[in-house]
Amino acid sequence: GDTALLRCPDHNFLILETTTSTTTTSTTPTSKIHALVEISREPVDAERNPPPIPLPLWYKQLYAHARSSNCQPPNGWVSNLLVDPRSRGRGYGKLLMLAAEGI
Repeated sequence: GDTALLRCPDHNFLILETTTSTTTTSTTPTSKIHALVEISREPVDAERNPPPIPLPLWYKQLYAHARSSNCQPPNGWVSNLLVDPRSRGRGYGKLLMLAAEGI
């Protein structure tokens, strides 16, 4: 299988998918997404969750500076971890969380 990685400075999706090669009835490869995790860098603030729409990193850094007395940089935040019900029990969620720790 293939693992796709889309990398941005402050907002990422890690997607675990498999691609099936062409068959005699189809010339187009098919792919299936088994799981995904959405991670972003967010200001350290125990009193709020990140907004539903990703904000630019410069805004997060400005917010962190204004709200924090020790000016901590934005930290990693997992906002979604989704595993297809038919793909559960195979360790895909654990695998994606381990990969997310490396970003």
